[in-house]
Amino acid sequence: MPTGTNHFPTPIFQHEVSDFAEQNEKLLALVTRLRETDPSGVRRSNYGGWHSSDQVDVRALPELADVKKVIMETATFVVAGMGFEGLGMVMNEAWFTVSPAGAMNARHSHPRSFLSGAYYVKVPVGSSPLCFHDPRPVKPYATPASPNFKVTPYTTEMLTCQVREGLLVLFPGWLDHSVPPHQGEGERVVLSFNFVAL
Repeated sequence: MPTGTNHFPTPIFQHEVSDFAEQNEKLLALVTRLRETDPSGVRRSNYGGWHSSDQVDVRALPELADVKKVIMETATFVVAGMGFEGLGMVMNEAWFTVSPAGAMNARHSHPRSFLSGAYYVKVPVGSSPLCFHDPRPVKPYATPASPNFKVTPYTTEMLTCQVREGLLVLFPGWLDHSVPPHQGEGERVVLSFNFVAL
């Protein structure tokens, strides 16, 4: 009987933040204030919606202190699980995005970041998932068409992560990801961030 092992895994970690409602209320008030002072924001991977600019370093704002601590603790656990226990890391950037109906994020990566992530502050019913794309560019060309095709971790080209308020997702910065057009009623608010290794 053949035996097999999996190699070159791509880690995607999720963590449910406990008692997130009070934190999210503070963050929503902060986002409202930031949008009032900088209504245009900036354009990155976002099409439609609002993306906070570098005018304010959101990492340093007191409203982020508690959730930033949870993010840091989770990131430390994640990198240890990846085999980098004791690795020094710093959150080198963070930003908010606000997505009304129809807003989306094009497929992209954060190539200079060791670890990236998103914390979900407001997620209306019907919000689009966070999508991760297979990072192996040659795989689609070598995957045969089959009448008995089944979606498995070996065949899929994309993983969809259903998001919800209080969810924290961490993944390698090099992993391509995207968000389809937002279909929920009301705006979706996300805090995103990157880590670099020291």
